[in-house]
Amino acid sequence: MDLNEFTSIDGAQRSDNTFAADAGTQPAKPKRKRVKKTIDQQVAEAEERLKKLKAKQRNEERTKRNHRLIASAATIEAEAGHVELDERIATWLGRVLANEIASKPEGEISRYIAWRDGKGGKQ
Repeated sequence: MDLNEFTSIDGAQRSDNTFAADAGTQPAKPKRKRVKKTIDQQVAEAEERLKKLKAKQRNEERTKRNHRLIASAATIEAEAGHVELDERIATWLGRVLANEIASKPEGEISRYIAWRDGKGGKQ
């Protein structure tokens, strides 16, 4: 019997200062192979991302528009002495402003809107 070879307590064979793997040892998990997506799948994913980005852009524009409307209403209330704005008054004020802008393209309101939106013009 060779003194370099013996069985350890757990049953692993020792030979030349190394232990052989126990019979109950699990093999390593195989690596998952990356499945290459077809061009159609890539296009579908890109279209879905584009759809989500457009929805996000619409929501941001809606938020900005709502903010402008709230700021406008607050300004009108401050000038009018805290008049409660209902839907009828807001609609009327919107029509008045639209008519003012349409009738006077170089008027004060139009210049302010152009200045605010960064389209030039003097305030």
